[in-house]
Amino acid sequence: MNYLNHSYFYAFDDRQGWNYTVFFSFWNDFNRHDVGIEYVEFLFMLLLFIVSLAVNFTLIVIFAAKRRLRSNQNMYVIAIMINSILLLPFSMLIGITRLSPSGWQFGNTGCQFTMYAIVATAFSKAWLMAMISIDRYVKVVRGRGISRTLTIVFILLVVTIPSVSTAIMAFPNTYTKTIDSTDEQITICTAIFKYHPSVRVSLAYFVTLFTMFFLIPLVVIIVCYSLIMKAVAKSTRSLSRHKSTPQNRKIESNRQKSRTTKILVLIVAVSTIMWLPLFGGLAFATLDMVFESYQMTSSVMFGVIAIIVLNMTIEPFLYSFTSSRVRNEVWMCLKKKPSLMHSSIRETTSASS
Repeated sequence: MNYLNHSYFYAFDDRQGWNYTVFFSFWNDFNRHDVGIEYVEFLFMLLLFIVSLAVNFTLIVIFAAKRRLRSNQNMYVIAIMINSILLLPFSMLIGITRLSPSGWQFGNTGCQFTMYAIVATAFSKAWLMAMISIDRYVKVVRGRGISRTLTIVFILLVVTIPSVSTAIMAFPNTYTKTIDSTDEQITICTAIFKYHPSVRVSLAYFVTLFTMFFLIPLVVIIVCYSLIMKAVAKSTRSLSRHKSTPQNRKIESNRQKSRTTKILVLIVAVSTIMWLPLFGGLAFATLDMVFESYQMTSSVMFGVIAIIVLNMTIEPFLYSFTSSRVRNEVWMCLKKKPSLMHSSIRETTSASS
């Protein structure tokens, strides 16, 4: 077989104009020396899948069932957790395909949707977190809330725009490639962009989308939370000069706002740290092809996906601690028997209708 390492292969390109070129296998390694490690990878991904699905689904039910928890911020949190649940099946496809000696087993459509779901989820989540920071800024600094209707519109926009933009990039340039040799035939899930004599299209796509859907929302988040902390600190200093019972209550309220903001900053920091390997992996894969160094392997990409699924498991716990109301409601619901939980859901649904 004409291969450069465990994940790079020579083959003829009959779609994008590269002629005889190199293809990267995103989710399968071949001719591996670490025999048996693929079973560890699969079991680890399966465990993450089960735990993450259970955590996200349980918290979505609790947040949706309790009218008191349907704040604007929690609407964004629900959207984030739904995003996570939609990505989980594709993470399992990656875990399962690691067991296959002949490569990708889920067809061209499965390959395209897996690549698309991973990147679209990352970009949508970044803007959803940015909207949480904007909502928090408007509420704390400006002293007014955003309407529920406008919140839903914002959620639809920050999910739809990154998803459509990512689809334009992912679907035409991601597909399966069957590679023949004298002794075996393998199938890989790969991404290769149109040939252009002067512009590296893959690099242009990556830089544009990374800037629009990761760097810009990250800047928005930093600015909003910085302004919130500055406003809360200024208000607390002003109230401290005139001690009285009403002022003391306002000071305590400021402290609560500061704690909540710090928790949200922690969530952003954790998510950024755990999602950056994805963009690092995609950037490394892109530059690896551009400079023809061919050092990347799909084991790196599998590790990146495992970190993402781990983040989707941790993140809902962090969001559930942003306020005492959320903590108390979640704790009370988890302590109830399933029958009581279902009864609560029915009562809340009937009340809202």
